[in-house]
Amino acid sequence: MEARELAKSDFENQKYVFYEYQYLNDDKSKNIDFVNILKQKNIKVIFKTKYTVSCLPDERDKLEESKICYQTQMNNSITAKFGHSFLDSARIGVQKTMISN
Repeated sequence: MEARELAKSDFENQKYVFYEYQYLNDDKSKNIDFVNILKQKNIKVIFKTKYTVSCLPDERDKLEESKICYQTQMNNSITAKFGHSFLDSARIGVQKTMISN
């Protein structure tokens, strides 16, 4: 089964996985709170490292392309169902919690 179709199938079966991309130097202290907010909607969060643009060649094999395709499709489906505002609110809620503590 193609990765995009697998992501659609998983989504239809309510196997929600949201991929949150972060740089290595991003503050990770709010990750647990973000996970807990999304968990309320039965969404599992996987944090992925985002790398800065470089002049190094990007050598992706078919498996890596397939993973990226799955992740993109799943994130798009979650955003379509729950909305950008839900994800933004979760991030803002986490930031407000961190500030008040």
